[in-house]
Amino acid sequence: MTTHMSIGQDLITEHFQGSDLGAHRHSHAYSALVLEGGYIECGVNGTWLCEPGDIVFHPPFDLHSNRFVRSRTLVLNFTYSTNSARLLEHLEYGVFRELDADEFIRRGNDVDAVIDLLAKAASGPRNNASDWVEIMAADLRRDPKLQISDAAARHDISPEHASRAFRRRYGITPSRFRAEEQLQHAIRLLCDKSMTLAEIAQIVGYCDQAHFTRQLVSAIGIAPSALREFIA
Repeated sequence: MTTHMSIGQDLITEHFQGSDLGAHRHSHAYSALVLEGGYIECGVNGTWLCEPGDIVFHPPFDLHSNRFVRSRTLVLNFTYSTNSARLLEHLEYGVFRELDADEFIRRGNDVDAVIDLLAKAASGPRNNASDWVEIMAADLRRDPKLQISDAAARHDISPEHASRAFRRRYGITPSRFRAEEQLQHAIRLLCDKSMTLAEIAQIVGYCDQAHFTRQLVSAIGIAPSALREFIA
């Protein structure tokens, strides 16, 4: 169960143990400060255990899922409807800690302040698991050309079993996980308007610009040229 409470322009969400938010994405960049409780988040960057005082930064259209593991969790969310390109230029998805939470609450709506605060924070995964699923995810991130069958074979399991376990953990299949990593790379490159869409497609590994367009529209419903204007 999830409830929402508005505080000024910000939103506090309340979650309870056993609730899950399956794989989803938000159109705007946002940061989330964990006030109470905690939850496990899975995305293309791995599995993260988010606890009180942690700040999670999400770039626009980042795909992730959440599993709430404490009796009650409160999260304060700051959404950035503008300046997404500036945020993408300076920040990547991550969990940031060792910050003054009160200062972040005061300045969390200011894009420049958020960039400055998070740049000074300690960042890095607080992994919830180090089992073969996480190892396989790391292998897929490191080697975009790695075949799912080969990744599964490294752990002496079938591709079908790997896909089922991966979906339970991440909410998506291994092949979709790999495609999402590629997609996020492309979205970041769209911020550089000196690059053509064809150049971005080539760098990221799509067959051509048309393939890039099909993949982006299929995932988020927006063509590359329109997304470039949206995140400007």
